[in-house]
Amino acid sequence: MESFIDEWMRNKKNNNEIENRFQQLHQEKVLDLIRNKCTIKEIGVTFDEFNNIMKERKRDTLSENDSASHHDDEEHHDHEHSEPESENDQE
Repeated sequence: MESFIDEWMRNKKNNNEIENRFQQLHQEKVLDLIRNKCTIKEIGVTFDEFNNIMKERKRDTLSENDSASHHDDEEHHDHEHSEPESENDQE
């Protein structure tokens, strides 16, 4: 019984080590991909400017989420959307 427990513990440690190494490798590969595809441009901002930027982005994100979820539930969709008028229709 003791040998079984020792073997199980070794395997458990090995599985954890393998998982940790896999996660680390994956993280490194993703960061390498981002570094190769993106250019980071640093700009200086004040604390107040930073807060305003974050508020705008949060508002924009919430607005996008509301708009997307608005059309996800067709069963409870209580109104129709009209097509924008084309230039030919306005004549």
